[in-house]
Amino acid sequence: MISVSTTFQIDIPYILEQNFNFLDIGMNKSYFQEDKIRERVLFLANNCYLPANNHLLSLFDEYKDRFKISFVITGTALELLEMYAPQVIQSFKDLSDKGTVEFIATTYYDSLASIFSENEFKQQIKLHKEAIKSHFNQSPTIFQNCELIFNNDMSKIIEDMGFKGVITEGAKQILGWRTPNFIYMPTSSKKLKLLLNNELLTDSLKYTNDYSNNYIDYFSNEINAIIGKGEVLNINIDYHIYGIYKNSQTGIYNFLPLIIKEISKKKDFKFSTPSEICDNYQAMAKLDIPHTISAISKEKDISPWISNSMQEACLEFLYSMEKKCLKTNDSSIINTWRRLQNCENLLNICTKWPSDGLPFKLHSYASSPEMAYINFCNILNDLNTKI
Repeated sequence: MISVSTTFQIDIPYILEQNFNFLDIGMNKSYFQEDKIRERVLFLANNCYLPANNHLLSLFDEYKDRFKISFVITGTALELLEMYAPQVIQSFKDLSDKGTVEFIATTYYDSLASIFSENEFKQQIKLHKEAIKSHFNQSPTIFQNCELIFNNDMSKIIEDMGFKGVITEGAKQILGWRTPNFIYMPTSSKKLKLLLNNELLTDSLKYTNDYSNNYIDYFSNEINAIIGKGEVLNINIDYHIYGIYKNSQTGIYNFLPLIIKEISKKKDFKFSTPSEICDNYQAMAKLDIPHTISAISKEKDISPWISNSMQEACLEFLYSMEKKCLKTNDSSIINTWRRLQNCENLLNICTKWPSDGLPFKLHSYASSPEMAYINFCNILNDLNTKI
């Protein structure tokens, strides 16, 4: 029996003020564009979350426990939805009440802390687990890092925090000749299981603009090809594919119902949550992941965040403030510092974009990577003066 796991990821960062110049340092100017944040949250709520959640609710009503999905929702997304669109939080609770939705742990601020600060990494996971417990009364047992970032060193940290599985990218550089359609373990782990994203089918979902019957036939044929060559199929995709990246004219809302019908017909397939997969399948082999992988860019590495000296300088400055920020015991300063860690702020300074296949930038209002760098540096300098 082949288990199909579909995980949707959601992040809403705090949008940076884009006119923070050198003369603003020390003038108590806000770092974030509150009006644009509220506008963005309401836009996402009305065009993605509410219609998509209603769509999923109807599918659960029709297929009951034969259909299962999971969500990765960052802490900042939960914060902002609670602030500006609480009806969306309620709609996710309605989904959770169906009993076939699993919430996955991640870093609260969708940060790169896993690379730059072990202590901050652990703290953000703890904060996120508490948020999921508070909102949905679930205690996550599966972890997914920002943009599926992972390496050997992270496995022990994640395992020691009590997780039984981690979702990461089925990158060619770690798989070699192997398929992502089995469960694996990191070489540095004793029991942590790896659920690898199927890059081929995930990318096909992201890049097609026609979810007609022809595409369903293609997708169904690719699924059938797994029979005898795998045990699991993991699809991990941005929830904003509904109504933001793809409008309803593409047929995106027809995709899941048709795929569920197809899978329901097949005796060799069933939908499962990531934790169920970890419970029901053994690791096929161990994978060595000495170099950090991710789900974005052609190289599936972390170069989108550290590909130039501007990004390196910002990251060094940002994480050098950790001890000083925490020492203040000022929740406002600490929360602000953590909100600045969102990976999008570094992606906006990336000079590889757009030829490298990086994702669409929803939240950047900077005219260029250089301007984003100057703006971010001024904000970091201002925070540094406060602490």
